[in-house]
Amino acid sequence: PANVAARFTVLDETAQAQLLEQLTLNALLEGASAFDSALGRALGSAMTAGADQTFRDVVREAINRRDAIIGWREKAGSVEAAIADLSLALGVEPQENLESIEAELFTDSLIPSSEWPAIAAALMEGNKTDSEQARRFATLTTLAGANRLELYLEIFCTDESNPRKSIVTKAIKDADLVKRLGAEQTRVCAILDRRNAVICRDRSAALLIVADAVLTRYAAEKERRGLLDYEGLIDKTLALLTDVDAAWVHYKLDLGIDHVLIDEAQDTSDKQWEIVRRLVAEFTAGKGARDLKRTIFAVGDEKQ
Repeated sequence: PANVAARFTVLDETAQAQLLEQLTLNALLEGASAFDSALGRALGSAMTAGADQTFRDVVREAINRRDAIIGWREKAGSVEAAIADLSLALGVEPQENLESIEAELFTDSLIPSSEWPAIAAALMEGNKTDSEQARRFATLTTLAGANRLELYLEIFCTDESNPRKSIVTKAIKDADLVKRLGAEQTRVCAILDRRNAVICRDRSAALLIVADAVLTRYAAEKERRGLLDYEGLIDKTLALLTDVDAAWVHYKLDLGIDHVLIDEAQDTSDKQWEIVRRLVAEFTAGKGARDLKRTIFAVGDEKQ
């Protein structure tokens, strides 16, 4: 009824950590050797976002939250569908990428690049702050790629990517120019929000793809070797107590359990609480309400 191997072995924390570490390394090596695969692209994206050790730590944390990772994937139907759902939740289309969004900064600009020299000259007539903005506009014509993009953002945003309170000072009397710069700032900041959303989506997608690859290998390895970890024991127990065909299990357990003590209650997971609920469901119901005093006692740290 429990659907476990007859001679299963329980993984202790050390053995589990070693197995997951090895499977994580195997997944990363596979991604590195097949860079055009989904796993390879995810690994490449992750490596540009942070150091290798940092990413390994993040993957390890994701694996520790495997119920959430697996639940997310299963609810969506696939890893790809989960990433598409995440895109929509962040307000961007699944097919949008960083390159297409960044290109909009210049292709749809309200201030064409042909006007940058003239704007630089006009801003030189202002104070020191305006002169700094003039220098930025003048330098834009000498840059390309990421350097041009970052400098363009500096014109309209602070180092924290927030909109500048003032793009130019009151010393600039050209009302039409001031208005156009303000409209361009609104457009740029909206694109910047979408850019940040895509960066968040892509990093989360990379983590999901790698973590799912490791967890898939982990599940297969446990099945092949007849292994169960602590979370597996909880899942199997809950499934056994939930299965309507295993009503006799409840009957047998109810005859043998009169007192339940929950230690470290503040660390008890939802699944563990559900197991407790099902174990004690008959304590006060029908024939389960025996003359013997049956108790439930929980001990926990209220600060946690």
